[in-house]
Amino acid sequence: METRQPPRKKNRSSRPQPAPGKARIAMLETYKAVAASWPPDMNRLLSSTLDAERRAELWELMAESGDRLRREYAWALPDERALRVLEAYAPLVEVGAGKGYWASLLHARGVDVVAFDAKPPPKCYFDVKVGGPEVCEHLSDRSLFLCYPDDACRADLDDKEDSSKSDSEEDPGSLALACLRAYEGEAIIVVGESVCSGGTLSLAQAPWGRSCDSLFQVELAQSFHPVLVAALPRWPLSRDCIVVWLRTRVCPVVFEKESDDDSETDAMLWGDIPESEVLAADCAAPCARHLLVKPPTYA
Repeated sequence: METRQPPRKKNRSSRPQPAPGKARIAMLETYKAVAASWPPDMNRLLSSTLDAERRAELWELMAESGDRLRREYAWALPDERALRVLEAYAPLVEVGAGKGYWASLLHARGVDVVAFDAKPPPKCYFDVKVGGPEVCEHLSDRSLFLCYPDDACRADLDDKEDSSKSDSEEDPGSLALACLRAYEGEAIIVVGESVCSGGTLSLAQAPWGRSCDSLFQVELAQSFHPVLVAALPRWPLSRDCIVVWLRTRVCPVVFEKESDDDSETDAMLWGDIPESEVLAADCAAPCARHLLVKPPTYA
């Protein structure tokens, strides 16, 4: 059966490329040092039995270090596995790259990546160019990389409100949705929380999570299918994952309409997804994992 492998294209960047290697991930190292300094009950931060006053103390401690790291580096914590996944789908275009920290780690490994942001900060880790969703139209030969593209879910799914645009400067609309509608390529890699990657611990934003607009997630699932979901290093409040989506081939199924005119037909669209691109259906939390074990066979 025909399968699609991660693209491995020649490096076309005009910039001199470094020799591939594993550069240190300073953000992850700093996070591990910070987490090691937390009191043991930090893992009970969201426990309903924890005293409210103690929770407030732990929350402030975690938020202070979290905000500092996000301002310095990026919204999500990269690790070697996530970078290896992104490398497999290079060349890449990242939109909403911020300081370009993830792109800089990829570039240090010799990965062909270009990065854009509507308002790149004065000091960046990478050559982040000015640009938004419109660049996707011209760079669809690259895999699209989105890391925490939206701050919150703003779409009204009942009315199919277009959250890709907004007249408000404070609410610019969904970057993810605008990129999706402009992108004509084959692969989208999303970092953050989403309904596909296990949702969120924030019940007010469940099940879509805090990273990607809900209408973006709906339209993404209508045109793409996930082939990889992997957990990232996480802050106590997050369920961040990296998810790889491939564009779904369309199979039209044609039926004859019940009509006096025998020439009338109706078509329904179905996804043509090779078995090699179907995620495993079986999954269970540790408390239920024993139920997936096959029962013993008896003579």
